[in-house]
Amino acid sequence: MKKYAAIDLYDGKVVRLIQGDYNRVTEYGDPYEIAKKITASDFDGVHIINLNGARGETLRNLEIISKLASDLKMPVQVGGGIRLKEDAIRLLKFGVNIIVSTMFFEDYPLLESLVSEYPNRILLSLDIKNNEIMTRGWLKDTQKSISEIISPISRLELAGIIITNIQADGMQSGANSDFFSRARSILDKKMMAAGGISCKEDLELLEDLGYDGAIIGKAFYEKEDRLC
Repeated sequence: MKKYAAIDLYDGKVVRLIQGDYNRVTEYGDPYEIAKKITASDFDGVHIINLNGARGETLRNLEIISKLASDLKMPVQVGGGIRLKEDAIRLLKFGVNIIVSTMFFEDYPLLESLVSEYPNRILLSLDIKNNEIMTRGWLKDTQKSISEIISPISRLELAGIIITNIQADGMQSGANSDFFSRARSILDKKMMAAGGISCKEDLELLEDLGYDGAIIGKAFYEKEDRLC
């Protein structure tokens, strides 16, 4: 079970949102200081989301992301607004893996092309609310469930799939066993879990369910001692 610490960037600062709501934001300061803290902790990688990018400002925070990718001596995955080929390639050249979501639903041929060119460098994020997948920064409801997209997923040589429980995001409410068990039973890919993960027991549960990794957000910033 790999543990990834989450860094959400907004206007150059590290923040955490609650359930993706930009009106419910907490600032945690300088990304480079946070990166040092992660490096000194028992993490296996870093999960960076460019929240400006998710809102269409794809060039914001790129200098920070580039430096973090260079400085962090561990695997880094980056997402947030990666919907165009040039945005994807720009980030891949930083040496990171990239995370896409909207592209899968709105430009599948582009995603197929990128995965063919960069096999095992791209993760698909499936962000779930009320059993339906949300895209465009969790604002657009695709009105599709995971079970409806198994075939197109199976054709892609992905680095993995990230399953997010939006309703638990930022709540430190614990990993929802039913939610993550259901998703794991449907998909046959490497999978990471996100949303509500807040203690060692959550990590043990997810490992027992067959997840390969977990992304830890707010709990890392507010109660790290229960995870490390």
